[in-house]
Amino acid sequence: MHTMRRHTLRHSSMAALLTLLSTSTLAVGGTAQAGAVAGEPVRLPAMPSRLADGAACTRGSEKVVHAVPREQQDLQLARVRQFAGGDGVTVAVVDTGVSLKAPTLKGRVAAIGEADDDCVGHGTFVAGLIAATTAEGSGFSGVAQQADILAVRGTDARGRATDTTVAAGIRAAVDAGAEVVQVSPALTRNSAKLTSAVAHAAAHDVLIVAAAVPDSPRSPASAAPPRNYWP
Repeated sequence: MHTMRRHTLRHSSMAALLTLLSTSTLAVGGTAQAGAVAGEPVRLPAMPSRLADGAACTRGSEKVVHAVPREQQDLQLARVRQFAGGDGVTVAVVDTGVSLKAPTLKGRVAAIGEADDDCVGHGTFVAGLIAATTAEGSGFSGVAQQADILAVRGTDARGRATDTTVAAGIRAAVDAGAEVVQVSPALTRNSAKLTSAVAHAAAHDVLIVAAAVPDSPRSPASAAPPRNYWP
């Protein structure tokens, strides 16, 4: 029974995380709106995926979404959590790092190397989409609120990613025991390193959830995605 329960939990959580990508696209790409059933949408600042040389670290926003965001309602997360909340599942976030100071992730973040330092803020943001608990006064919550987060650097400290840094991040996450690996940087060229890293994950029965197209606040919504993205 324990083995069956764990199997169901893992795959229910994985399915929820896959649907997460549609939500994160809305939240990261340009100036986002978190819609609510009642009242006007709250306009949130864009979350950068990288910082220019010399730019200050991203500061936290003081804006709060008081109602449950429409995206969460559309995904029916409350119903999903009746069956799986992520308990016992470790989700690696291969990104800019994840801050250990994020209050809605308190006590559930471990980091490899310097991944506990997130100057850009993107990795912490994504980790919140995955596993944040509900903050006081806010209607937002993460997909799998009981999951543990493993922070893994897939970029440099400014958010610049290469196939080498991302592939190394995937391998490190798998070798550290993550069951789901969220890969935020989207690289637009095929790479043997990335393909090999994904194969390494598959060989260990680890699910990879990855963006197919880079975040680009300057690109119109109608812009065609790159044709040759990995793997």
